[in-house]
Amino acid sequence: MSTFSQIHSGGAALRWSALLVGVCLSGILRAEKKAAPPPLEHKDYTLFMGADFLVQRDHTLYPVVDVVGDSFVIKVKDERVLVPVDRGELKIRVDEALKLTPEEAGLSELTAERAYTPARDPRKKFMRENMEAAMSADVQATQLKVNGTAKDLADLSRNPNATPLEIGKATVDSEQAQLAAAASQTMARDMQYTNGSFAGRMEDELAKELYDAIEINFKVSSPKPLARPYIIVVAVYRATDDRANSVHNWIYAQQLSPIGSRVRREHFLKGGLTPGFTLISTEFHLYNEGKEIATDVAHKRVALTREEAFEYLVMEYVAGHKGGKAAPTPAMAALPGDFLNHLSQDEVLGTYYVKVGADGKVREVYKDEACTMKVDDGYLASGLRTIWFEPALEKGKPVEGVAKVHPNKLKFAFETKI
Repeated sequence: MSTFSQIHSGGAALRWSALLVGVCLSGILRAEKKAAPPPLEHKDYTLFMGADFLVQRDHTLYPVVDVVGDSFVIKVKDERVLVPVDRGELKIRVDEALKLTPEEAGLSELTAERAYTPARDPRKKFMRENMEAAMSADVQATQLKVNGTAKDLADLSRNPNATPLEIGKATVDSEQAQLAAAASQTMARDMQYTNGSFAGRMEDELAKELYDAIEINFKVSSPKPLARPYIIVVAVYRATDDRANSVHNWIYAQQLSPIGSRVRREHFLKGGLTPGFTLISTEFHLYNEGKEIATDVAHKRVALTREEAFEYLVMEYVAGHKGGKAAPTPAMAALPGDFLNHLSQDEVLGTYYVKVGADGKVREVYKDEACTMKVDDGYLASGLRTIWFEPALEKGKPVEGVAKVHPNKLKFAFETKI
């Protein structure tokens, strides 16, 4: 498959460095203000370098939103379109992107090796030739012996002077001929299999290493169920007639069955590569419902606490809105699943206003837009304070702002909006 897949990193490397410096500095400042070290926080988030795949169709690039079977799914005018990955001259762009996720999957014992498709495997090829030659010899021997004894038996059966003893002997001879033919068949097969010419030719062809496929093996599991997972593999290879500095990209996508906590082994064999290619490197990306999941083999992965993950989200938001103006937008929440059960009907259907600081944290919860009447219910107010926001912006700078919140419209499952 011919593809183009320049790796576009944009400002990812700079943002990565800025994040690490920011996290270190914030830790130092906190340490200076407090005499005792803060309690340890669980690092439930992972920041890593992932990849976004875009497929060119009618001179337009469309992001891959899913994989069905071994075909990409893109959306063209809100319509899902299947694009076979192995379609000739398919153009794919791969963009590197820093990604943050609370979800993680185990990807272990992962291998990607050169292999043969069944049609080109020298072992299978010469075994077929071997068997064909052996069977050809067996058929000839069998026919000679069986035909001869069958003729003798037929002649005696038509001879009115033939005695029962002669007919019985001919019958036994015919049966023995069939048994001997079966034995010769086995012997001929064994002899052909060990024939030096076949073995030598097979070894010669194996030595050429004319691999035309990649064989992929791995074990996968996830503490949180993944309902619609798929994997995308990017391999860099060089064809036999390429120059030393020339490489190609091979991209393979495969839909997986749902992944749970039980470890499962996966195996794929995909051909179509130039025979005799050299495999240079491989990358593996696991997705669920279109979102990339952090794995054991993800590049540049860093474990973050919820606080650190939020700092990164705010940093990315501000960097992406230079000079812009925006109202506070929910980014993360830690609301319990039964939050609404502890509220009155009026509270569930009510409208509230939260004053959000320049850091994205809720300062206070109010009943009115002017922010003059504070919410009396401590449970409601404390719950709404767990929502962290992308802060309001004025000329690209974070400022204090006010956001409207409807409890009955809150999403309790989300931890991050990405």
